[in-house]
Amino acid sequence: MKKILFLTLCIFAIILLRWQQTNAKPLHIPDSVKTEACQLITFEGIANNAPIPPIDGVTTPQWLALIDSDAGGTGQFANEPSASTVAYWFDDENSTEREILLEPPVNRLSLYYASFSAITLTAFDSSGNMLDDDSGLPNFNAGPGGDPTGDFDKFDKLNVQASQDNVISKVVVTGTINQTSIDDLEFCTVNEPPTADAGRGYNGVEGVSINLNGGGSSDPDGEIVSYEWDLDDDGQFNDSNGITTTVSFPDEGTYTITLQISDSDGAMMTDSTVVNVANAPPDVDAGGNLPSIFVGDSVNFNQTTFTDFGSLDTHTATIDWGDGTELETVPTQNGQVKATYQYGKSGNFMITVCVTDNDGGKGCDSIFIEVKDIPAMFVIYFPIILTSP
Repeated sequence: MKKILFLTLCIFAIILLRWQQTNAKPLHIPDSVKTEACQLITFEGIANNAPIPPIDGVTTPQWLALIDSDAGGTGQFANEPSASTVAYWFDDENSTEREILLEPPVNRLSLYYASFSAITLTAFDSSGNMLDDDSGLPNFNAGPGGDPTGDFDKFDKLNVQASQDNVISKVVVTGTINQTSIDDLEFCTVNEPPTADAGRGYNGVEGVSINLNGGGSSDPDGEIVSYEWDLDDDGQFNDSNGITTTVSFPDEGTYTITLQISDSDGAMMTDSTVVNVANAPPDVDAGGNLPSIFVGDSVNFNQTTFTDFGSLDTHTATIDWGDGTELETVPTQNGQVKATYQYGKSGNFMITVCVTDNDGGKGCDSIFIEVKDIPAMFVIYFPIILTSP
């Protein structure tokens, strides 16, 4: 009883595994494979006291570039993160706030600041909801102006970050007019990796092209830029490119194929599925009907050919000569069946030749032959009269 129960469980496990292979969906992508892409704005290359133009989707209204006096500008600062230029607060309306606008939105933003008073960064989403804030103490140096100490000789870092399901569209800087500068503004976006989908439910026949479709793949925050296929399960994605492709296999079986996709931010993901391939029976052509012969004549049966989509299959052949004798097993070679035979009786006979491959696939074809009796032999005697001389 225990053996029967164990065997039943094994069979159930095999069926379940096969079902999972055939019907499994692409797996959920964990957060650990998400990647972060960051860009840094240093404000270098902008003229002294010139407005900061939009840079890589970042707009800073009413911020001006300030170049250190050592580099030919009017700034009095030192130890700035970048080479010689910072962005400083310009305001003729005594406002205590300045905006940093982000399009497209970002997941995280950081900057270095030097300020006469306390400074706060506050991050908002596109609906005006506050997402995060960070504050810093005054770090203005009250000592003598000019390098190497400078009025602003210390730059501290502040960070704001959105939660997992939000993005930052605007950062408000709260500080003091004409006494706040920032440098090395860095913003980062989290790239959600794409989801690869190689498709499911692939079935076909050996030697015949099977259509594959990776169109179910998707990318939540970008676009898919490449589709690469591993069709021979060697771990190399060099067999085909494109959303759709075709594959064929030389023999019946269950084969694994894998799709690898890449998104516009360089993230890659793969998905594997199985292709179930059935055996294709040989296709036999016995040729046309044979010319009539007489009983006892040899039949040179060498006109039968066959093809098989399974290029790895081996074959055996049988011939039923149609006269009641046993099936004759004959060899095959290079897609041909050849044999000789002698009929022992007259009549119209259907010759059936069948070719079977090593996977059990069978193909047959028939032709006809007329076997005639040997004509009767007649002997005519002519009398010979001999006379004496």
